[in-house]
Amino acid sequence: YFSDLPGGEVYPQRLLKPMPILIGVALTHILPADKTLIAQNLVYYLLSVFLVFLLVWRLYNNEKQAFYGALLYMAAYPMLAYGLASLTDLSGWFFYIFSALIALNFLKNPRLKMAILSGLVAGLGMLFKENAVAAPVFFFSLAFIAAKLSFKEKIKYLLVYGLAFSSLPLINNIIMYKLYSYTYLDWFGQNKVGSSGNLYVISFFRVLIEIARVLLIGWIFVFIGAFKEFAAKNSERIKVLLSFILPSLIIFAWTYPHNRMLFVAFPLLVLL
Repeated sequence: YFSDLPGGEVYPQRLLKPMPILIGVALTHILPADKTLIAQNLVYYLLSVFLVFLLVWRLYNNEKQAFYGALLYMAAYPMLAYGLASLTDLSGWFFYIFSALIALNFLKNPRLKMAILSGLVAGLGMLFKENAVAAPVFFFSLAFIAAKLSFKEKIKYLLVYGLAFSSLPLINNIIMYKLYSYTYLDWFGQNKVGSSGNLYVISFFRVLIEIARVLLIGWIFVFIGAFKEFAAKNSERIKVLLSFILPSLIIFAWTYPHNRMLFVAFPLLVLL
């Protein structure tokens, strides 16, 4: 559509997350259209594996544990089946973990510029994939659970973060409304739970299968790690782990609990 090639058609809901498409257009001079998404995802794959390594190392200061955490992430079923396909999920996971790492630096040294930077990175991620919305949910949780700040300071930093986060998606939604009379509100309305055609009405057994496919045998290590965390009683680390619970639950905002949606819980799982 953007390249004026035959058969091009515009889908407004796709343009709510325009960056992978626009980058793809720039790459179509050297690659077929569908391969441009795969090429982008290869970059996000390598970078996000590195960021996951940093995340685990940041909390546990153990290179071996960080290596195994990164290995669990890079070899997870949703990553291999969907992250490296012609889809945009992986870019959302990348910007989520990137923003979360900046937020952890903010936790160590609270400054306005760190809150702004973390918010901007998450907002940019929303132009790639809507699952990046896990990042502001994490920042909110981190501010109230782990940050040693007064209530007034927490509100101040949350407002600053919120403004930074919403700026880019808001500009894009204004453009979308002007061009196509379509915004995220329309998209949510079409896909809400209970709307016609949604796939939430599936068996409980199928939901369990989708949860199991997120890490497969890796779930064993998650449960062992959770037990060891409980025994270690490191309050500062537990607060950070608790902060990852709420963003892991945003999967219920989707109408279908598929394993590639459930994979947004990966920071908490690989940490454990």
